[in-house]
Amino acid sequence: MTLAPGPVSTHLGGPLSEHVAAAAAQLARSTPYSVELVTQDVVWAAGSSRLFQDYRGDLSGRYLDAVDAALAMGLAVDRDKAAAVLAAVLGAQQPDGLFGPPALSTQVDQGSAWGHGRLLDGLLSARSWAPDRLTGTLEHATAQLAVAIAARTTAWGRWVGAAGRQKFRLDPFSVVLPLARYAAAAGSEPAADAALDAALALAEALPEDVERAHMHGYLLALRGQVEVGRLTGADHLVQDALARVEVVADRYQLPHGGVPESVSLPWDVNTEGCGIADWVMLNLRLHELTGEEALLDRAVVAAVNALLHTQRASGHFGCETLSGESGVLVSDYAPEAWWCCTFHGLRALHHLAERAVTVDDDAVRLHVPIATTRHDDDGATVVEVTGDYPYDDVVTVTAGRALRAGGLWLRVPPTASVAELRVDGEPVRADAAGGWVRLPAPPPGSRVTLRLRQHEWFSVAGTPMVPPFANTTLPAPDLSDRPVAVFRGPLLLAAGAADNDTEDVLRGRFLVHPREQPALARDDDGRELATVSGHDSFHASLRLAPLAGADRARNDRAVRAWFGGLRYERPGLHGH
Repeated sequence: MTLAPGPVSTHLGGPLSEHVAAAAAQLARSTPYSVELVTQDVVWAAGSSRLFQDYRGDLSGRYLDAVDAALAMGLAVDRDKAAAVLAAVLGAQQPDGLFGPPALSTQVDQGSAWGHGRLLDGLLSARSWAPDRLTGTLEHATAQLAVAIAARTTAWGRWVGAAGRQKFRLDPFSVVLPLARYAAAAGSEPAADAALDAALALAEALPEDVERAHMHGYLLALRGQVEVGRLTGADHLVQDALARVEVVADRYQLPHGGVPESVSLPWDVNTEGCGIADWVMLNLRLHELTGEEALLDRAVVAAVNALLHTQRASGHFGCETLSGESGVLVSDYAPEAWWCCTFHGLRALHHLAERAVTVDDDAVRLHVPIATTRHDDDGATVVEVTGDYPYDDVVTVTAGRALRAGGLWLRVPPTASVAELRVDGEPVRADAAGGWVRLPAPPPGSRVTLRLRQHEWFSVAGTPMVPPFANTTLPAPDLSDRPVAVFRGPLLLAAGAADNDTEDVLRGRFLVHPREQPALARDDDGRELATVSGHDSFHASLRLAPLAGADRARNDRAVRAWFGGLRYERPGLHGH
């Protein structure tokens, strides 16, 4: 067994490194990820019962992609096992370019479309780490699969048209993203044109009516639509994706930043780590293309709250169950979705790490002050960012020998302000006009320390607010029936059964804000306390803590992530 990191572009450190390391460690385990199980969706044996045979390529493709994500962040991966999985997959390709049980060329089903799309994505990712002995076969197999998928998109489109409001009717659109990736990588090869033409046709055909559809499939389709628009110059596709993203944010986004498993109202009965991961990646990509900071902030809140809360002590990502009591999350439905969410969650955190620091000739920009080390193409360090943000307020940036840009720009999160700025220990004035501290690039070895003041704030029906919720000319609005979530910085502060009596968590439906007093108090340990009330005379104090943190075992306990409303003072028995 060979355990070694590969070429690293961005190394994720700090608290988030524990989450990615725990997920990546699962890739080497024989349970559940034996080579035989991972490849059972493509290696077909007549008469055998296979768990994932109907989604051919889904599990194996995701595994190949997760290996790439882990290596890109400098995490140890069992390369021998990864190569064995890749070899088994490549050896299972059918003459028609597809995988799994031999089928009629006219056979159309959404599982085949979905699985082959995930597998094409995985094969494209595997090019970065495949051993030399497999690279030739990998290139040929990838091209054959891309052509085979492109040839079937018309038939899959007809299937979508006849599927009505079936939950998984958008699954064929999940091939748009890998087809676009293939076209971008293949360049002038004839197969690239076929792949891009098919991707464009599908992207143009994405239905307006997506009610009840699988959120993971819908967001994958939008991610593909964005890439096709970028590659072809069809800007209307990017604009359409932006508009659809805002609809999801307005109608379906949950107070903790995540999204339900389905595009449905009222909300679905659960979330899904894969859909939340796509939500993070889609908003990050749109921020990269548009520079719209609200997209970045939305992605960060979703990542450090909703996505991390779907991760279990084992390192696997999965689902949260939305209990019948609004705002309360429990661990019930598929808390460890090792066949999909583990891989996709790891990839989303890689996207966050990549977007945290960007480098160009003008400046090195720290978009998100999480602990990361950014390298250049030769592996030399550009900058090293240390600290425990968002769980702590101090961020230190050390200039590396590969920092050649003219400036070092530090973005101040909108939920914080600058408390202090020092360069090599000396205090300097922190000018943060427009939300950025712009400094000339320091010499190698210099340290810039930014101390933030992270603010407590409330998300009320999706709108950021801070007390007293009124001004001198308008009365305080009635917030008693709007979902209210409490934040410090980007972290949602939740009331969990790990810190409170479970009955109090369930009955404490409303957050109470005593007039003319701070909304939150603190206990002797400095932790936030919230006064809550119920529908009758019930009231209690609940300890609040970040929804997701280093202790992933807490995610198995019931937690009140948001409240059903905010009351300015605790009502009596008859509401007086």
